[in-house]
Amino acid sequence: MPVPGELSEIGRQTLEETLRSTLAAQHLNETSSGAADLDVLCTIATEEKEILSPQGGRVYVPSNFSRSSGWDGIAQAPATTQITYGTLVIDFVDSTTHKIVFRGTAKGRASTAEENAVNLRYIVTRIIARFPRARG
Repeated sequence: MPVPGELSEIGRQTLEETLRSTLAAQHLNETSSGAADLDVLCTIATEEKEILSPQGGRVYVPSNFSRSSGWDGIAQAPATTQITYGTLVIDFVDSTTHKIVFRGTAKGRASTAEENAVNLRYIVTRIIARFPRARG
C-alpha cells in the first residue's frame, strides 16, 4: 500500500491507519504482498484553482480633485484567491489478473494538515463502506 508523496506526515499516517482499520472491519486483513489477493493503491492529485471574487467594479469615494467636489469612481479589479483541491483515488487491484476490481474516489478542498487528516478519515471510511462485500 504505497502512500502518495503529496501528503504530509500526519496525512500519511492517517491514510494508512484509517485504511487498515476500516478494511479490518470489513474482514480484509493486511498480509505480505506475495500472499495478498488484492493490492490497495492510493493516488492523490492536487490542483490549484484561482477563484475570482465578484467584488470587482467601481468604488465611489468622496473627492475634491475633480472640477466639482462630490464622488469619484475608482475602478477596482476583482480579488483572486488561490484554492487547492485534492482528489483521492483508492484502487483495489486483483493481484493475479492485475485488474481493478473496485475504485473509490473523492474530491475535496485542501486545508491545514490537521483538517486534511480529519477529512481523510471521513473520506476513506466512506469509500471503504461502498466496497462490495463477498456473498456467501
